[in-house]
Amino acid sequence: MYIATKDINCENVEKLSDLQIGKVVDDNSGNKHGDSLKVSCRQTHYRAKDGIAKPANELFEMIEDHYKTHKDDSAFYKVLCKCCQEKGKKIESLSSTVKLLTLTERERFHNCLKKFGFSKDA
Repeated sequence: MYIATKDINCENVEKLSDLQIGKVVDDNSGNKHGDSLKVSCRQTHYRAKDGIAKPANELFEMIEDHYKTHKDDSAFYKVLCKCCQEKGKKIESLSSTVKLLTLTERERFHNCLKKFGFSKDA
């Protein structure tokens, strides 16, 4: 059963699998340059050119690359969930829109984690 990110109760999220419920396949994974600027919170697989779904977990890789010191902290996953939900919200003000357009989705996501006290590993 698929649950939209916005409908997940982040207070109940304690590990990555609580956020990534089930198998989610990215059917539009051909643009690797564009993917590096985005964050796919729910993706667990991508669709290869041969049509077969293969494992690919951007969020897991981001944690391994930048937040390894937090990967055993359940509070980190609650915040990760909140930042995934925030990523999907509509921007309300023009000044916020202009500020956000100067950053990539991935940079905004890292800033969200930092706002809650989780900085990238040194």
